[in-house]
Formats: sequence, structure tokens, C-alpha cells
Amino acid sequence: MSTSTDEEVPLVPSTLTLFPFDDGTVLKYLPRCEGSTQQVIVNSRGDQIAIARDESCAAMITDGVNVLFAALDEKQALENSVI
Repeated sequence: MSTSTDEEVPLVPSTLTLFPFDDGTVLKYLPRCEGSTQQVIVNSRGDQIAIARDESCAAMITDGVNVLFAALDEKQALENSVI
């Protein structure tokens, strides 16, 4: 990819651009409403990303996304250290 400036462009998404929570996670889940098993999946800016049918599904989704982005950040850091 060619750019007109010398600015470095990241090759993969970074949690930095996704506004991670203080603990470094990208997504978390909250109860949708009292008496419901549904969970709302949100990012650190408070944007609703999805609704999961129950807490175990929400945990599976958020854990998977958080692990994926942690791995992508680590991969990017390794690639940047080689360059």
C-alpha cells in the first residue's frame, strides 16, 4: 500500500483504535433488563454491538473477540519489532 506521506499504516486492527476498556478488553456484556436472560454486548464507548440470548453465549462471544484482538495486537507488535 502506497501513501503520499511517511506515516506508518498498521497492517492489522489494533485495540487502541477500538477504545479498549481499562483492563484491555474490547467488549463486555451487561444484563439487558431485569428478569431477562438476554445480555447486551457493548464496547467501551457504550455502543451496543449485539444482544446474546444468555450469559454463557455472551461470555463466549466477548471472550472470543477479546482473545482475537489481543492476539492481533501481539502479532502487530512482533511484526513492528522485526521491521
